[in-house]
Amino acid sequence: MVAHGVPRNFVQRIVGVKQSALKRWCLYHRQNGTVWRNPERPNLHGDSCWLDQGFMNALLMVVRERPEALLREHSKLLQHIRDHPSGLWVNMCCSEATVNRHLRRTGFTRKRVLRLFQEANAVARRAHARLRRRM
Repeated sequence: MVAHGVPRNFVQRIVGVKQSALKRWCLYHRQNGTVWRNPERPNLHGDSCWLDQGFMNALLMVVRERPEALLREHSKLLQHIRDHPSGLWVNMCCSEATVNRHLRRTGFTRKRVLRLFQEANAVARRAHARLRRRM
């Protein structure tokens, strides 16, 4: 649109981006003819983690199986799953930031994960039950 003479502020309002994003896209377009920084790897959002049901299932399984593990341990476990020789999980994105973001968005805050661990611990459950009976 900018290349066809449409004013930038109008394009920003229509597309819904900030001025800096529009400037960056224009620079990329002048450099390589597309709005992508790397034309060989356009972001089509089809590889989004939210659309990868296998990743989400693996993440929830890891958290429910080992709620006592730290975030970096969850990430490392998912990396080991990704690097499995079968090659089924080769494209799985499992950085700490991705794992943390998706855990938070699915409702697994650190406090909730710790509560899952405490509920799984039989001794803690019995102590909690005794405490509740006293109330």
